[in-house]
Amino acid sequence: MKFFRNNLFILLQIFTAVIFYRQFFFLGKLPIPADTIVGLYHPYRDLFSADYPSGIPFRNFLITDPVRQQYVWRKLAVDQLKQGLLPVWNPYSFAGTPLLANFQSAVFYPLNILYLFLPFSLAWSWQIVLSTLMAGMAMYLFLRNLKLDSPAAFIGGVIYAYGGFAIAWLEWNTLLHAAAWVPLALLAADKLTTDKGRKWPLVLSACLLSSFLAGHLQVFIYGFILVVSYLSYRLIRMEKSRSKHVKKAVLSFGIFILLSLPQALPTLNFILNSYRTADQSQLSEGFFLPWQNLIQFLVPDFFGNPATGNYFGVWNYGEFIGFIGVGGLVLAISSILLLKDATVRFFAAVSLICLLFALPTPAAALIRNLNIPFLSSSQPTRLLFLLDLSLSVLAALAFQRLHGTVSGRHRALSVSGRPLLFILNGMAVLFFATWLLVLVPAITSGQLPPPNQISLRNLIWPTSVFMLVYIFLVLFIFLKTEYVRKIFLWLFVVLIITDLLRFGWKFTSFSEPGYLYPESRIIKELKSDRSLFRIMSLDRRILPPNFSVVHGLYDVSGYDPLYLTNFALYAAAWDRQKPDISPSAFNRIVTPQASDSFLADLLNVKYILSYGILDNPNYSFIINEGETFLYRRQDFFPRAFLVNRQVVVNNAQEAIEEMYDLGVNLRLTAVSEGDLGLAESPLADNESAQITAYLPNLIKIKTAANQSRLLVLSEIHNPFMKATVDTLPVKVHRVDLSLTGIIVPPGNHEIQVEWKLL
Repeated sequence: MKFFRNNLFILLQIFTAVIFYRQFFFLGKLPIPADTIVGLYHPYRDLFSADYPSGIPFRNFLITDPVRQQYVWRKLAVDQLKQGLLPVWNPYSFAGTPLLANFQSAVFYPLNILYLFLPFSLAWSWQIVLSTLMAGMAMYLFLRNLKLDSPAAFIGGVIYAYGGFAIAWLEWNTLLHAAAWVPLALLAADKLTTDKGRKWPLVLSACLLSSFLAGHLQVFIYGFILVVSYLSYRLIRMEKSRSKHVKKAVLSFGIFILLSLPQALPTLNFILNSYRTADQSQLSEGFFLPWQNLIQFLVPDFFGNPATGNYFGVWNYGEFIGFIGVGGLVLAISSILLLKDATVRFFAAVSLICLLFALPTPAAALIRNLNIPFLSSSQPTRLLFLLDLSLSVLAALAFQRLHGTVSGRHRALSVSGRPLLFILNGMAVLFFATWLLVLVPAITSGQLPPPNQISLRNLIWPTSVFMLVYIFLVLFIFLKTEYVRKIFLWLFVVLIITDLLRFGWKFTSFSEPGYLYPESRIIKELKSDRSLFRIMSLDRRILPPNFSVVHGLYDVSGYDPLYLTNFALYAAAWDRQKPDISPSAFNRIVTPQASDSFLADLLNVKYILSYGILDNPNYSFIINEGETFLYRRQDFFPRAFLVNRQVVVNNAQEAIEEMYDLGVNLRLTAVSEGDLGLAESPLADNESAQITAYLPNLIKIKTAANQSRLLVLSEIHNPFMKATVDTLPVKVHRVDLSLTGIIVPPGNHEIQVEWKLL
């Protein structure tokens, strides 16, 4: 009993998580939006078409990214690690792209240890569960260190773990992990300035490193700025031994920077060679938090909800939701008005700064226009992470004030009762004004437009919650019987938890394990071909970018905020079907459609997936499932081949122009920027290039040549690529605008191409 009494609120955190994830624990469903795979995309939909002609119903179309990006990248990385390989390269998307350097693959994240002991989908699910638990527990420990009672720390932890930001990004399995370590880092920062122990600089380094490795750079950077600011604030307020604590802080940050280099350097290299450095196109609408979306702090689904298919607001819902519960918002605002200690001032300032730069204010516009690396192009709405964190702390501090008065000190409570009543009445006016705003068309014209009908329905629950909050807190303020007041205070707590859990359940997907990338007949047909080839889909509903990773199929498409500039140039000219490599319409999602182009031949595209029948004499029909058809292209180049001629150009634009002039003649001619010093002569029958091994990070090729030849490898040229000829290092050339060229000497040789971090 003593154990339960001493750890009651930690156990309540666990109990709350079990209730939230009840479908995982009791029904065997996974917290993965796999229902969108079989509900939205072919050929998976075709597997279930007999029972579900319109596709399997899915929970939330907005959260397809986890199964299109994070899940497949992490699975590929884990699979390579289990094979004893460092997961440097992903050969399955964008005709080849960095994997470890892709920050979101989170290769080095400590909790990846789960994948060594559990099946991947189960380990992934447990990571998601743990992200919620860790966020709540970390906030609980931080607040306890601020001398808050366990109930107040518990409330702060629940609000942080189940608030709008946490729920909206939960199933990405990266953002909440990055955010979960921040309260622990704040705790370590506190201890570093107050505790004489030597462990806290190391603890701070470990927390920062774990947040960094969790897989979301923007959340980490915002969290890092918060931790540095908080630590600086504490140090400035110190009166003694400040220099000693500054040295400890510098040591901690130095250790973190040193340990982060194995991830940071490859990622920086990737960023410098990625197309995003040239692509800063952002939609003005939705880049900042729209002013009208502030109403979502009161009524989260005022503009509808993508999970119910009726969202009508600015795109997108997940970027704008900072909801912390109606009761949580009452507490957070109360703390700003009622409490005056240093911690409140700090987190109140953080909240205001976050709103200042998340909303379309002049200050936020200035940051964007200054073109500050990373910050200017980053989505400012992600500041809702810091806003929710700060509001969670403020709410806990306010609850501490309320909870501390349940001890007969009624006079102390009456002092704070008036401001609290003022806040409650102010929020009541806001709710009344919101109802009036929604009902105005019905009052003036007798008809309520469909958007207003959605808002009206979604006002009922939060208004009901607020009415109960109002009643509970008013009774708590004015009743004098202590145990009765405790009852109303705990009813208030239950109401906060219920409000947040209902919000989370509505948005979060839980799916049957069998919905995770099931293999259809078409996929099995493609996998049965043991030769090296690439595929391309002519319809975005069919095998969307990155899905090929799970099946081990090489695709020319890809979906990632970062992709190599060399591929971007190639895809731009390919999609336009003319020698134009200026920035294309592709942004994150690259899906070339020109299947008849010689550029498809050059990239080793053998199979075409189409929605419906194709009438093309150059394609051979293989198989179809429902409306998904698989065709084989007649003309495609091998993955590696020798050429007998070189055309020298001065720049990339000249290269693509020459390539369009040559067309299919690129099978024997290569275009390069700079003379490679090769003599031109026809290829003899005994000259060849044959791939003998093709691994994710390594290609082995046997060549036979009568003179020095250029080996063209249909792999995107990139800075991670190294080559040897009979173990001797050789230069890797960029040829045919974006591909790889290696000079091989006469005779029989073994060429090795490897992808390395640096």
